[in-house]
Amino acid sequence: MYTPASNRESRPEVLRQLIAAYPFACIVTTAGGAPEATHLPLLLSDDGKRLRGHMARANNQWRHFADAPLLAIFQGPHAYISPTYYEAAFAVPTWNYVAVHATGTARLVDDAVAVRELLDDLIASSERHGWTMPWQDEHAAGLLAAIVAFEIDIEQLQGKTKLGQSRSAADQQRTYHALSTSARAGDRELAGFMADYQQEGSSQ
Repeated sequence: MYTPASNRESRPEVLRQLIAAYPFACIVTTAGGAPEATHLPLLLSDDGKRLRGHMARANNQWRHFADAPLLAIFQGPHAYISPTYYEAAFAVPTWNYVAVHATGTARLVDDAVAVRELLDDLIASSERHGWTMPWQDEHAAGLLAAIVAFEIDIEQLQGKTKLGQSRSAADQQRTYHALSTSARAGDRELAGFMADYQQEGSSQ
């Protein structure tokens, strides 16, 4: 991932927070020289060294996990940035965003108890209405047979926070104001991230 120094985020605790906050990832592998990608949620282990997830058994991508390292891409908030946000007479539009790339090797999880624990953990991480998996239901075994669970040992984490750090303080403030008052929820989300990120950085 191309990451200028001003946009580089390498603090492990911040990268882990971003993965936890935006767990819906894109897993990219190659097979026969062609790229393959699957979009799915991933859980970060408590020690920050592993990612856990599952995909449909009918999805052939898992069959290529052993061939080479894979890339998991986590996309945070992002928004279009208009030149009108800047003070300069001439400027061009851009796109600000937050992303984390995790590179590692994957291995399959075959133990039935471990697979159920993974699914329980995935559900618990997002469920807000108290629903839990009814493992005693007659359909549960069939559902388990239809998925493949896996763990990814993280070998490298790269973070990028493109938030206009190369612009003047005045331009950054104007950008924040424009995004925070936008009708688009994604713009407001990025503005909130900018405020939190700046506050976090000033407290270091």
